[in-house]
Amino acid sequence: MSLTDTDYLINGSSSDLWERHVGPRWYSHDIAGLHIVAIDWNTWERGIDRVRQDRWIRNDIDAIGDRPWILLAHDNPHASFFRNLPTKPLAVLTGHWHTDRVTTHQGIRFINTPSALFAGLDHSAPSSRIITWDGIEVKPSAPIGVPRTPVSGGALWSRSLQASGRTAGGPVLCGDAVIVAGTGDEPESGRVTVLGLTDGEQRWSTAFDHPIAARPAVVGNMIIVHDIAGNAAGFDVTDGTRVWTDFSADPLRDWCLTVPAVSSDDVVVVGYPGTLRALDPVTGERRWTFPRPWPHFNNVPHTGVMLAGDELLLGAAPLRPALVAIEPQTGEPMWQLDSPSAEGTDRSAAVAATPLSVAVRDDAMSHLDWFGWSPVGPGNRHRSGVTVFPASGHLWAIDDGKILWDRETSTVYAPGQPAFHGDLVIAVTSDRRMSAYHVRTGSAAWSLELEGDALLPHIPFRRTAHGPLMGSPTVEKNTVYAPGMDGRIHAVNAATGRYERSYEIGQSLLAPPLATDDRLIVVTTDGTVVAVGRD
Repeated sequence: MSLTDTDYLINGSSSDLWERHVGPRWYSHDIAGLHIVAIDWNTWERGIDRVRQDRWIRNDIDAIGDRPWILLAHDNPHASFFRNLPTKPLAVLTGHWHTDRVTTHQGIRFINTPSALFAGLDHSAPSSRIITWDGIEVKPSAPIGVPRTPVSGGALWSRSLQASGRTAGGPVLCGDAVIVAGTGDEPESGRVTVLGLTDGEQRWSTAFDHPIAARPAVVGNMIIVHDIAGNAAGFDVTDGTRVWTDFSADPLRDWCLTVPAVSSDDVVVVGYPGTLRALDPVTGERRWTFPRPWPHFNNVPHTGVMLAGDELLLGAAPLRPALVAIEPQTGEPMWQLDSPSAEGTDRSAAVAATPLSVAVRDDAMSHLDWFGWSPVGPGNRHRSGVTVFPASGHLWAIDDGKILWDRETSTVYAPGQPAFHGDLVIAVTSDRRMSAYHVRTGSAAWSLELEGDALLPHIPFRRTAHGPLMGSPTVEKNTVYAPGMDGRIHAVNAATGRYERSYEIGQSLLAPPLATDDRLIVVTTDGTVVAVGRD
């Protein structure tokens, strides 16, 4: 479509009705000594009237002198937006992403709040936030309106830490310790904590600059974390000393919810979905960088970067290319799958453009594929070399760049990572169903439907109760342990699909459980770490 001053909205409608019945598309006014400025981010981002809006806001801010002000925008403007302004805003309040994300950059608070009436793209429950102006600061509250329930009795131990219970969150085992990461004392801060496996007692806890949505990676004596703005850091596992920090090049546009990837030679890859960086886990030294493969788009990606043999694989539903492979030692592009439409698609037919050429494309809308092949969650690699990805309404498997099989599912927004048991791949295939397929052929082995409802809506755009399944299952020996949004861990026989039992936790579960010889450890969506006995 052609973009003009009066025809720029996605549905082709004009802004005339808004301006006629509501008011101007950019404006400012004062409330209680605070100057409030609003812009039309949509037309600014698309370059339709960027010069006009830039001129207007410079004049507006210049006229108020040193008075404090905040910016209202649909999405975070690019960093260049702030460079030529007479003064910086105290805060930027945005929507668009439907997430719980608060960060601070160069003294500005950037506040994105979950949707009030439906679940967010980061699987946050419907909620709102109070923004307080005390004459000096603009302070965001934690999300409100989400009922908090106590942990059920019978736990071996529990600790309320605001740890990340998102789909990529959860605990990590390191010897006789459990490592968790999440939000710190303030909504824009993070924290890494180490607990004793046996008793849950805190051994150390270290603050970080921004909230952490994903579980850490452990490489030798280092804990590697990746915050929601794309920054990474390495901590000494013994005492929590921060050894190094690697900063994102675009923290306003990087919305990172994924786990750091560790390649075969212990290089840690961080930064997805922005600029990828390969780092030495001990020193933080950069080995290589890889530019953002996709345009800036508001579908929060959960796929992450995964090592598949001698390839690093990444993808971002609903954008094209569906899948990109890069060389883990050098960061060089290897191949990509753009629009595979049939089983057996060979990668050689899909390398018309390298991932590097995709990085310079500006029109995200031309690369959309809402219900197709782009992964919505992280893949997992079987010992045979087959990698299985959850996609929008699909579960598909690749081997050496070829599509082996594709099975339709009912999961449009289910980023759970598949798990393996022998030659079976086990995945969440709807909000109530878990299924197993033979890895090489994709033929069905078993399927199980679970009863019960989620305690709160967590599937994006859902506002009413839905089924309990979405997060990644964990396989330990012969049992699948699935986190349930109904507040239970569901145990299923991995070979037959027979339901064995449930473990009552009492709070919603999205993150995969950690299974040890005698216990299960989970992080709830409330941020509570809970250990229960397996027997």
